[in-house]
Amino acid sequence: MSEDRTLVEEATVKINSIEELKRDELLRVLETFNFARIVGLVTKPSIDESMRKLREQFDASKDGPTTGEHHSAVRSNYQKMSIGRARHSGVDRPRFMRTIYNPLWAPDIYGLRESFRAVARVRNLLGDRDINFATDKPEGGMWTAARLHHFPAGGGFMVAHKDTVLPAIYKRENAGAFFQPVLLLTERGRDYQEGGGFAEIRGRRVNYEDYTERGDIAVYDTTTVHGVEDIDPKAPYHHDKIEGRLSGLVTLFKDLDSPRE
Repeated sequence: MSEDRTLVEEATVKINSIEELKRDELLRVLETFNFARIVGLVTKPSIDESMRKLREQFDASKDGPTTGEHHSAVRSNYQKMSIGRARHSGVDRPRFMRTIYNPLWAPDIYGLRESFRAVARVRNLLGDRDINFATDKPEGGMWTAARLHHFPAGGGFMVAHKDTVLPAIYKRENAGAFFQPVLLLTERGRDYQEGGGFAEIRGRRVNYEDYTERGDIAVYDTTTVHGVEDIDPKAPYHHDKIEGRLSGLVTLFKDLDSPRE
């Protein structure tokens, strides 16, 4: 077993339900590795069905621009390209991806509602909130921005970074501690061949998607350096297809506004 695989395995928590997930254990893993992986909470068949629906319904003509949309747009089923350096959000974070918003109160067009709720409960457990906080409607001035990140084949990527914008909003809004659980919707070797998610685990840069499967949940905190290596850079980029890497996020956004990713 390689050193990278060993690190990912040691940072893994295996459960069958949210009731089995122990906050203290998960915090200990994050403190030790600056990364955690949760296995068993979301199933492969549910992800496969959701990805089938996404690919069937996808329409690239609906893509909005990287920024400039009204804040109400992202509170509905909405998609946009996220390309460039993201300076409009107050950071310098080069990336090439598509963001597809699918809020928990919007029509469940991809069948991801329960998967998103499961991951939101992980977020709430870590943040020491009520387990169902903002899983159906805004609460405490915050709402769950359930969305997909699509890193397309042909070079989709995100530069190495730590999360800074959202933790600052959490602190300002007294919304509890920031943790970012990320639902993996694709697998390297199956949906794409090169690149994938990486994180610095115990000071070592690890391409963790060499050892994960769809349905796994990767967890970052504010100390985690992470990003996405170029997805299938030797493949042609097709704007009108869902090819490459996909992940799901359930970050809390401020009720009346949102950061510009």
